[in-house]
Amino acid sequence: ALNAAREPVQVRARTFVLAAGGFENPALLLRSELERPDTGRYLFDHEHRSLLIRVREPVGAGEGHTISTGYSAALLEGGFRAERSAAIAVLFNPGVPVAEAVAVALLAGRAGPAVRREAADVWRRTIPFDLLLEDHPRPERRVTLSSRRDGFGLPLVRVAYPPPSAYEHDGHAAAVEQIVRRLEPLGVEAADAAPAPAGGHLLGTCRMGGVVDA
Repeated sequence: ALNAAREPVQVRARTFVLAAGGFENPALLLRSELERPDTGRYLFDHEHRSLLIRVREPVGAGEGHTISTGYSAALLEGGFRAERSAAIAVLFNPGVPVAEAVAVALLAGRAGPAVRREAADVWRRTIPFDLLLEDHPRPERRVTLSSRRDGFGLPLVRVAYPPPSAYEHDGHAAAVEQIVRRLEPLGVEAADAAPAPAGGHLLGTCRMGGVVDA
């Protein structure tokens, strides 16, 4: 490490606790030449995907005291995990964004109160899920040190994170199929799947690295 004057600093102790996350924990070890064969490897983040299911009747979108008041673990455990990803299905209480519904109505030539009614109808009848998926352990997803350096002269972090494997894709397809089937009694009219923001839980890269929710 370097101090504010960019002078080398060496700290000695019997035990160190690293709490810099899934990127910087291995980077600290690598810069300190304390790595083991798997240091920086097996970087993992829960893949998030949106699933918007439109049903026949209003379902109470926008109700609830928090952004999400529960989740389904029905797709979380089982022997199927030897073949495909598990999934956690989280209901998003605020409801679906209405920008797309407004745009569709405007492009169809409608205006004024008609646009509002149509967008509100889509919002009331759409159940938005956030699906959290997993991939099998992949050593090629990893953190290494770059040849570039920061303002202190220390090597920057370089991240390799290849796209999801068939294991994750198959788990997503199975989760969508099962959720749609379970909601059929509500009269499913459409089911749209799309990517969602990632970066929620960066794990791996060390014996324990990243976020631990308490």
